Amino acid sequence: MEHISSQNQWQRFTAPIFSAGFRFLRARVLNLKDKIRFIGSAYKIIQGIAQRYCCFFSVIFTDFESHYLRPAKIQSLQESKLKKIFEFSFENIPFYFEKFNKIQINPESIRLPKDISKLPVTTKVCIRKNFPDKLLKPNKTFSTDLLSQTSGSTAESIHHLRPNNAWKRTLINSVISQNNGWLSNPIFVFSTPHCTGTKCEIADPEVPVSIPLTARFYPLRHLSEMIPLSPSGNILGVSDDYFNKIIQILNKSEPMILVGDPVYLSALAWYIKLRKVEAPKARFILTSYELLTESTKNLLGGVFNCPIHTQYGGSEILGVGNTCEHNSLHEMPKNVFFEIIKNNRPALPGEIGKILLTDLTNYNMPLIRYDIGDAFEPVNGLCPCGRKTRRLGIIHGRVSDLFKTGGDNAKIISPKMVDSIFNGVQGVKYYRLIQKQLNYYDISILPSHSPGDIDVNTIRFRAKNLLGNDCQFKIRPVRILPAEKSLKFRFSYSELEPIQI
Repeated sequence: MEHISSQNQWQRFTAPIFSAGFRFLRARVLNLKDKIRFIGSAYKIIQGIAQRYCCFFSVIFTDFESHYLRPAKIQSLQESKLKKIFEFSFENIPFYFEKFNKIQINPESIRLPKDISKLPVTTKVCIRKNFPDKLLKPNKTFSTDLLSQTSGSTAESIHHLRPNNAWKRTLINSVISQNNGWLSNPIFVFSTPHCTGTKCEIADPEVPVSIPLTARFYPLRHLSEMIPLSPSGNILGVSDDYFNKIIQILNKSEPMILVGDPVYLSALAWYIKLRKVEAPKARFILTSYELLTESTKNLLGGVFNCPIHTQYGGSEILGVGNTCEHNSLHEMPKNVFFEIIKNNRPALPGEIGKILLTDLTNYNMPLIRYDIGDAFEPVNGLCPCGRKTRRLGIIHGRVSDLFKTGGDNAKIISPKMVDSIFNGVQGVKYYRLIQKQLNYYDISILPSHSPGDIDVNTIRFRAKNLLGNDCQFKIRPVRILPAEKSLKFRFSYSELEPIQI
C-alpha cells in the first residue's frame, strides 16, 4: 500500500510536467508549421516577382526582335512553330485527329503558312461540345490553375485550358512593352469581372481595394499583381460615390498605369469631365476586352491627357497583338499565327473579314484556326514605326454585330463605322443603334446633360450618309443602357438574320 501511495504521489508530481512539456512541444510544432507556411508564401511572392522580371527581359528582347528581325526570319519561326503544333494536335488531341482524318489531311500536308487554309475552322461551338474529353491529351493531368473561362461577350461562356506560359502572355506583357519597361507605376485594371475556371469574380463595393505590398515600393510597383477595380453591376448605372472611391484609390498611387475595358474607362472619364473633378495622373492607358472606338479614344485622351494604347487578345488566346506609337496593331509572332478571311478566302484591304487565330504555344489545349468572333479589315505593308512584324489590321468589332444596309448599294456596317455617326456630337454620352428592319433603325441616346441638348439633326445627317438616304430612324433619349449578361455592351447590332462573312 505504501508503494502504491508513493507511485501515485510521483504521478501527481510528474503529470503536470509531462503535460506542460507536451503543450510546449505542440506549440513549437505548430509554430514551425506557421514558419514553413510563411516561408512558402514568401517563396511564392519571390517567385512571382522573379517571373515578372523574367517577363520584363523577355518583352525587351521581343521588342528588339520586332524591330530588327527580317520578315523572312519571323515567317520561318512561325512555320516551325506551326509544324510542331499541328503534329502534336494530330497525334495527341482526339478532336483534331478526327477532323484531320475526315478531310484526309496529315501534318505533312501543312508545310507553309498558306497551307493552313486546308484545315477546318475551330468555333466556339466546337469547344463547347468537345471540352474537355476530346480537346485535351488523354490520361494527362493538368493543374486547375490553368483552367479558365471566357466572359461570354460573343456567345455563351466557354471553359478552356491556358498554356503553361500564360503568365508571360498576360496584359503585363503589353503594359511593360509600351514604355520599354523602365517604369515603376502600379497597374490598375478597370473592367468586367475576372472569370476563372469555376466562376466570374465580381467586386464587393463595400470591401476596400487591397493594394499588394510590392505595389507600394519602388522599383517593384509595375511588377506587382494588377489591382482589379471591377464594379458589381452595370457600369453605366453606378453611383457617384463609387467613382469617388475609385478616384481616391488612384490618386493615392499616381502616376499609375490604367488597364481597362474602354466602356468602363469612358464611364470614369465622363464622371471626371461632367463633375469637373481633377483626373488622376496616368502614365498611359491600355484598353482591351472590347472595341476602342474613336469617340472613346478622344474622350480618354482629353480627360487623362496621356497616351492611349490597345492590346488585342482573348481569355482563350492571350497576347495576340498590341499597338505601337503609330497606333498600328502589331502581331506577337511567337504567340499566335493569324489569318483574316472573307467567304473562305483571304480578305483584301478595304474588306471586312473575320480573324482566325492559331495558338503557337498552347500544348495543353491547342486552338487551330480558332474563330474568336471578331471582325478585322486587313492592311498591307510595314508600319512607319520600324517594326518588321505584321500588322493585324483594323478592328471593326464583333462579327455578330455586323449588319447589311438595304437598297441597291447595300454594304456591311460595323460598330466602328456606326461610331462615326455619334463621335463628337453634342449631348451624346452613350448610344445604341439597332437595325429593326432593313431600312429602319432604333437609336437610343444616353444624354451627357439634358435630352434637349442632343444634336439630333447631326445624328440624322450622318446616319443617312452612312446607312443610306432611304433609311428611317426613331431617336429617343433613355436613362440607362442595359449591359449584356457578361456586363459588356453592344452599342450597335441588327435584330435581323446574322450576316455571313
